[in-house]
Amino acid sequence: MIEHTSVDPVVPPRDTRRLVAVVIALVAVLTVGAAVLIVQLWPSGPAAVDAADVRTWPPLRALSIDLEASLRSTEDGSETTIGFINETGEPVTISWLGHEGERAAYATVEAGETYQQSTFGGHFWVASRADGTALAVFQATAEPGRAVIR
Repeated sequence: MIEHTSVDPVVPPRDTRRLVAVVIALVAVLTVGAAVLIVQLWPSGPAAVDAADVRTWPPLRALSIDLEASLRSTEDGSETTIGFINETGEPVTISWLGHEGERAAYATVEAGETYQQSTFGGHFWVASRADGTALAVFQATAEPGRAVIR
């Protein structure tokens, strides 16, 4: 005669179920952490520019002062701003180069100070000493730019 034995279904002990729950929670936390890390490290484009802080604006390249006599501001540029930063040890005069190449003084920037000037892309600006000697020439671009005078 064949004896039949009844087999109870295998029920994992209580500790095993708790371990499974902890592993699932850990996987969920690690997944969220990985997603946050990816978002933080993902390239997000250019660095943020603070409109109020000229020092965070993209730099404008200083042109050769020898070019001043041949430069003329154009009339077809979009409205923009130049932030001048005076890193010299003396006051500097900021002048616009007009359509005929003439200087028109707009401001004096003390040593270590900054100055924001509304302008148009394509306009040229000269930074000069009190005696009129040019220190730097900058051309405004479509986006606000930082003009460092050294």
